[in-house]
Amino acid sequence: MKRALVAVIFGFIVGFTTLTFAGTGQVTRPEPTDAIHIAMLYEKLISESTPDFADWVRDSPAFKRAELYEQPIILEKGKQELATTYNLLSTNEPIVLEVKMQISAYSPLGKGFLVKYFTDLTYYRYTYMGNRYALVPNGIMAYTWLKAPKSFAEEMMKETNNGRDAKLLLTLIPQTADRKPMILDGKPTRLMMADVTKVELWSKDGTRVIWDDKMNAPTSTRSKLMNLYQ
Repeated sequence: MKRALVAVIFGFIVGFTTLTFAGTGQVTRPEPTDAIHIAMLYEKLISESTPDFADWVRDSPAFKRAELYEQPIILEKGKQELATTYNLLSTNEPIVLEVKMQISAYSPLGKGFLVKYFTDLTYYRYTYMGNRYALVPNGIMAYTWLKAPKSFAEEMMKETNNGRDAKLLLTLIPQTADRKPMILDGKPTRLMMADVTKVELWSKDGTRVIWDDKMNAPTSTRSKLMNLYQ
């Protein structure tokens, strides 16, 4: 996709990439999916036609900062780039979501950590061009308990400020969207549902995964999974 050019012109990033450190095999933490990506996925799910991106371009920082004589060029080029990105975008492309949660101290009996505040009504808000979106993570309740060996307890507590500041990284695949906005918190909101396919807890420096939902697998298996993820 031509997303790099879109980012240069508009000052936003569409989607995300996963990078590797040369020669180390480590991966950097994927960037959370931004609001424009969510807006594109929503439009992709509810319609087979490409939106008119003129208003999207006009709302961009680059267009607003440009001189009057520059704006027509930016408008046409921006519409083309956004349309190209949109047409190449697949609804199977994962969404990356970072959520700040609290986790309990390690439970020797349950062999894991309790995640607080996930509920059946959990959703996450995005706003783009004045439109409000709500991303509903299907299956999130399966991750209210993070199973892990006791040997991970000390590092988990260290990396989460004793469980008070746990930043979980969720990977989701879009499924459906409601065409008609619903009222959430008193305002029209466009609803999109996505299945949770992976949950990870990364180190504070973003260089390694210290917990994931394959934690019960042997180390060799987890290494293979990380290589595939790259």
